[in-house]
Amino acid sequence: YISVTGVQTCALPIFDPAGISVDIAKIKDVGWIEDGYIRKLASNPRSWFLTQVIAECALRRAKLAGDAGERRHELARARDLLRSVVQLAPSHADARYHLAYCLSQLQQWSDALAYYRGAIRLQPRNALAHFGAAQCLSPAGRYDEAEAYVRQAIELDPAFVPARAELA
Repeated sequence: YISVTGVQTCALPIFDPAGISVDIAKIKDVGWIEDGYIRKLASNPRSWFLTQVIAECALRRAKLAGDAGERRHELARARDLLRSVVQLAPSHADARYHLAYCLSQLQQWSDALAYYRGAIRLQPRNALAHFGAAQCLSPAGRYDEAEAYVRQAIELDPAFVPARAELA
């Protein structure tokens, strides 16, 4: 399963109400998926998986948002849901990565960096997390550290075009 942000995530697939596996990243209207998982979460409020699926729906809505206000609202919603996932499943690297992504999109650089670093600790071969960490360091003028993360991302994934472009 590939998430909205492009990172391989949950080993469990997402299913629509008819039991058909779906890829959230390809769906324009995720409301029907989200509603179903919200109903399931009501009976199992400590499920990190259900919470992560709902957060993925919010991330998808943010990606498709027509205006900046709606985008920020969905990103903030996903951020809050992913914070819950991290509390429920502290060793879940994907949740930390997605939370860092939300925080970086909201330009909350220091918090995003902390979660990218947490994701890297748990999943050291995640090139996207290394690249995300670099993007959080640049606004603070910490270019040497940022470059080290970019170089690590390229070492992990030599075909990673955005990281290569960053060094060009």
